[in-house]
Amino acid sequence: MKTKTTKISVILLAVLLAISSMQMISVNALDSGADSVLSALDQKVPLTRAQIEVTWPNLPSARQLYDNDVCVTIDLRYCGKQVTSMDQSLPDPNSKPVIDMTAMIVNCTTTVADYAKGGVRVSTPQIWLQYDSNIWVQVPAKYLDTAATPTGPTQRAGSTWAVGMFANPQAITGSYDVWGVCTFGQFNSATFGSSGNYLGTAVLTVCSNNYGYQEVMQLSPSGRSIVYNVWNLNTGTMVGASSIAVTATTGQLYNLYIRYNTTPNAGWQMWWDHTLLWVVTGDPSTRVRTGDQANVVVESNDFTSSHFSGFSTNIGGTQSGTPLCAATYLFNGNWQPSATGHAAPAGFTYLGGQTVGGIAIGNQAPPNSWGSLNIGQTSSLRERFTVGAGLTQRSHGFTLWTAGNV
Repeated sequence: MKTKTTKISVILLAVLLAISSMQMISVNALDSGADSVLSALDQKVPLTRAQIEVTWPNLPSARQLYDNDVCVTIDLRYCGKQVTSMDQSLPDPNSKPVIDMTAMIVNCTTTVADYAKGGVRVSTPQIWLQYDSNIWVQVPAKYLDTAATPTGPTQRAGSTWAVGMFANPQAITGSYDVWGVCTFGQFNSATFGSSGNYLGTAVLTVCSNNYGYQEVMQLSPSGRSIVYNVWNLNTGTMVGASSIAVTATTGQLYNLYIRYNTTPNAGWQMWWDHTLLWVVTGDPSTRVRTGDQANVVVESNDFTSSHFSGFSTNIGGTQSGTPLCAATYLFNGNWQPSATGHAAPAGFTYLGGQTVGGIAIGNQAPPNSWGSLNIGQTSSLRERFTVGAGLTQRSHGFTLWTAGNV
C-alpha cells in the first residue's frame, strides 16, 4: 500500500512539474515579446460582464461620454453604409450596410497597430456602451488603461518606418477653412512571413487643433483591414484604436477620407470606399490645422527586407481620365483638386521621424541597408506617387512635384 501511495505521489509530482514548466514557458514567451503575443493582431478576445464590472467598476455612462468627452462612436443609421459621392455628408439611413459595423460592437481585448507611437497595443480593452437604439460609444482609453487589466500590459512599443508626402493646402485654399482631407490608396498583393507585422499601404493623418486622427488601409498576416487611431495631441494619450476587416480588389484605388460634419451628430467622420465607418464626437476644434501636413504615408513595423521583395504601392492615380489625387482638401464647399484643371499644392517627400505640422508619423525613415530592396519613392505626375522596393530614396523635403494644375 505504501509503495502504491509513493508511486502515485511521484506521478502527481511529475505532472505538477510538467504543468509548472509549461506555465513558465508560456510566461517567458509573453515576457520576451515573442511572436505568440503578436500573432492575434486584430483578433478580439471577449470580455465578460463580470470581468468588466470587477476591473472597471466606475465607468462613465454612454450619455456622460457622448455629452462630455471625446470618443469614437458608431451610429448604425449611417455607419457601414455608402454614399455615391464624397459631396454627401451622410449616407441614406434607409440603405443597406455594405460593411457590418455590428461586428465591431464587441466588449473584448485586442491587439491593435499603434500608428501614432509605433509598435502595437497588446491586449487593449475595448468596451462599447449603448447610447440609444442606434448609437454606440467606445469608452476612451483613459478610463481603461489601468494596471489591473485582466489580460496584462496594454502597450508594447516598437519602431516603424514611414515614407510619403507632405504639402501645405493653404497654397490652394487661401483663407478658406479646411474641413477634411482625402487620399486614394490600394491594397497590394504583398504578404508577410512573421506574425505581428503590419503595413499601412495608405496612412491618412488629419489634425485638428487638439486631436490627431489616423485612418489606415492595413495589410497584416490577419488580412486586410481599416484601422483607426485617435489621440490627444497635447498629452500624447490615445483616445481609441481599433480595426475592421474589409474585402477589397488588389491594386484598385480606394478613397480614404476624414472630414468634419456639422449635423446631425456633429463630429469628425472617417470614411473608406465611400463608406462611413466611425464618427468621433466631442472635439471642440472643427477644422484641419493649417500649414505643412504629412497627410499621407506608407508605414510599417516590418524591418525584414525579404518581406518586401517586389513590393510596390500607389498613392493617387487616374480613373476614366479623372484624377484621383494623393491629397485633396475639402474647402469652400468642395473637394479640390478633384478634376482635371484644378490647382494642387506642391508635394514634398516625408520621411518617418520628421516633425511636420507639429507631429511625426513613424519613428524613422525606411531602412537604407537592404540593397536592391531599399524602399524608395517616385512620382512622374502631379498628385500621384509610388512607394516600393528598388526605388531611389529621396531626402526629407525633396520636391515631388511643384504647385500647378492636375
